Amino acid sequence: MQMALAFVEQLARSEKRILATMGTSMGCVSQNSAGGDYAYRASKAATHMVIKGLSIDLADRSIACVLLHPGWVHTSMGGPQAPVSPTESATGLHKVLLGLSYKDNGKFYDYCGQERDW
Repeated sequence: MQMALAFVEQLARSEKRILATMGTSMGCVSQNSAGGDYAYRASKAATHMVIKGLSIDLADRSIACVLLHPGWVHTSMGGPQAPVSPTESATGLHKVLLGLSYKDNGKFYDYCGQERDW
């Protein structure tokens, strides 16, 4: 949130006016069917709430605030069973970012460009 607020003036003067933040389905109450990972889930849920709030508060400046889900990525954190490669995730997220506009304000997208439930 502090980063967003620190750069809001520059963002308001930019051509695209998109504030995108990395979230995860693990921060979604609607998608928690496994329990556990309390600290991680709670921190991501807080991130989701900040972006949702900013999507409302920055709307009058035509700044779109969106949340992105990278997928379950095969990293040291995601583990060897994760099905998405870092390259696949990053490539997909880049494509999603390039396609965003103000109409996407307050939305949550995965790396494939599919809108997700909060």
